[in-house]
Amino acid sequence: MKSSIAILLRQPGRYGVLLGALFCGLFSPILVTAQAGRCHPENANQAYQKILRIGAQGKTQLAAYQLAELYRCIQREGHTVGLLDSMPTLYGERLEAVCSQACGLAIAALHRDTFDRLQELREPSLAQNQLIAFDKALQLYGAKSKDPEVAAVKGHLLTSMALLQRDHGFMDGARSTFLRALKVAPSDPSLLHAAASLEEKLGNYPQARTYLLELMEVAPDDQEARLRLALVEARLGKVSAAEARFQSLLSAPTSPWIRVMAHQELTRLLSQKGDGTQALQVLEQARRAFPEEQSLLLLETFLLRRDRAGAADGSALAGVGRLAELEETLELSPPSSRLEYNEWPQEEMVPLELALGEVLEKAWQDLERGLSLLQLRQETGS
Repeated sequence: MKSSIAILLRQPGRYGVLLGALFCGLFSPILVTAQAGRCHPENANQAYQKILRIGAQGKTQLAAYQLAELYRCIQREGHTVGLLDSMPTLYGERLEAVCSQACGLAIAALHRDTFDRLQELREPSLAQNQLIAFDKALQLYGAKSKDPEVAAVKGHLLTSMALLQRDHGFMDGARSTFLRALKVAPSDPSLLHAAASLEEKLGNYPQARTYLLELMEVAPDDQEARLRLALVEARLGKVSAAEARFQSLLSAPTSPWIRVMAHQELTRLLSQKGDGTQALQVLEQARRAFPEEQSLLLLETFLLRRDRAGAADGSALAGVGRLAELEETLELSPPSSRLEYNEWPQEEMVPLELALGEVLEKAWQDLERGLSLLQLRQETGS
């Protein structure tokens, strides 16, 4: 599954790509779908303003589709798209007198979604232009403010961009954007969790551990973070710390898959230490609690195979019978909890999604009012 940021914050989301394309085909009266010769940078100002209005009317994904097509159209006719990159600053200056600074958030969100759209269209170079425009728009919001709420919102929007970069495979770019987000919102739990999971998957365990320790300070009840921290510490050779954390999760009031993983990893850890008896005891406890969990079946199979291969007498015969029973049930087992673990964190992103979604809704409303006032001033010459 994709990051929940990518799914929930964007409307209608990835399932709406075809629908959005249909919208673009049916409702494209502006420059972006015009005939050859019409896609000229001189017309970009008018086209960009119309796209902002589309977004301000609540059609945020249609606006992103239109902006993506505008970039493609201008490039297709051999013109530079650089002028469009400066549009957020240009409109920010024009809107400054009639619009709150939150308008910059709406414009930044538009370019974030356009980045996603252009990646889906396999236009990586044009997608990179969106990062430039995104940064310029974000600079319009609370540039000199020291308000922690402003910092939190900027951190959330940067995190949402980092998650999209990650989902499209730009791991270095995602890491850089996460670092920027952490500078403005260093104690945000969702951000710390997302940054830690990225470093963990990239194999940078020391940095992942640093983020997870910071996360445990601000969110001590985050059991998934505790599990990830234990796994990272096990990989770093911090066996005692990892063992204690796994033990604390065995009966914790948390998601079943987290408890399954804790049992499984504690079994592995004990087995690697040479304590096979205790390892099998932990595993049997898990098997009783989660009899259909595939990862536990596989691990028990492995341990029984190993014991059978190492036995010098008939003591392994009981294990052979159990092994045959396990092998018969493996094909009927449900998916492993490890698959859940290997997905990018999702539940932890929900607070960020909800907070950012609410702020952006208001930002688009502010932008709509600002655009109307700006148009009135232009018409009256005031």
